[in-house]
Formats: sequence, structure tokens, C-alpha cells
Amino acid sequence: MLRKDLRRSSIVDRVRCLEQIVAFPDGQADNDVLIAALSAQGSFAKLETDGFIGMSLNALKKLSDEELEGGFASVDALRKKALTRLKLSKQKETQTEKPYTKADLVTKLKAAKDTCGQLQGELMVATMCLMQLMQSHEHLAAALGTDRERKRFKKERQEILSLFSHGVQSDVALAKFQNVVLFKNAR
Repeated sequence: MLRKDLRRSSIVDRVRCLEQIVAFPDGQADNDVLIAALSAQGSFAKLETDGFIGMSLNALKKLSDEELEGGFASVDALRKKALTRLKLSKQKETQTEKPYTKADLVTKLKAAKDTCGQLQGELMVATMCLMQLMQSHEHLAAALGTDRERKRFKKERQEILSLFSHGVQSDVALAKFQNVVLFKNAR
């Protein structure tokens, strides 16, 4: 196909594209490149997509006058209408997204605090179970085990406690945890 024939078919495809945008602007409301291209005659003429090729504004005017019934004036009016529809659609989308009110944020904060409290409780129960298992294991190692098994137990105990202490010395972390558990249980 010759370049001139491509341009001629491109004119018809541009009109179809503009009609599609006017009919259904919501699909293209976030397309900032398209909005920028529709904002001026020259940038609209240079616009290239899969459906049509870019050209100079003079070529667009000349071919539109030759190919279309209303000429370039109808293409330009359709371009302006499509731009207006896109801008209105974009405004409509931004208006429907309401920012959070103070009451919404307070409700979210309360829900987050409740979730944190639940997670703390679950973590405390899991840690208590771990402590009981470690104490049982320690008693078994002391009563039934050899020196080698006792050393292995102490090493495993240190490794397990280091996972929970996050840099705090393991015995200190265990003592703090036991104090917290005793305090919570006393309530």
C-alpha cells in the first residue's frame, strides 16, 4: 500500500477512533498521552497508534477535506468533543474517589489496634507453649540424658530463644517475657 493510501485510510481510522472515544470515554480517561495529543491540532495530526499513522497538520487537513464529507472542520470538531468527554470522564473518576474522613481514619486505627491486640495474645499463647515444651525437654534431658544430650539441649535452647529475642540476650528476653506473662495473668 502506498504512503498516500495509508494516510487516506488513517483519516477514516482517526474519525472512528474519535467517535469511539466520544461514545465510551471511560476506557481512555487515564490515557494522558491521548489527552495531550487531542489538546492541539498539530499534536493530534502527529499521533501514531496501531490504527493510524502520524502526519503533518497540513496533510491531515488536505486529506480530511478530500476524504470526509465535512472536511477537516468535522474532524476538528470531533477531536474537541472527544477531548471534552475524556476530561469530563477523568473529573468524574477523581470525584468519586473521596479522601478518608477523620472518622474513617479513627475507625481504621481502632481496627488495627484490635488486630494487634489479638496477634499479641496469639503470640503470647504460642510462646507459652514453646516455653512449656522447652521446660519439659530440659527436665527430660536432665533426668534421662547424657552430658552430650544436655549440651545439645542448651545449644538448641539458645538457638530457639535467639529467634524470639531479636538481638536481646536470650535469658534476659525469657525473663522479661515471663514477667509480662505473670503480669497479664494477674489482671
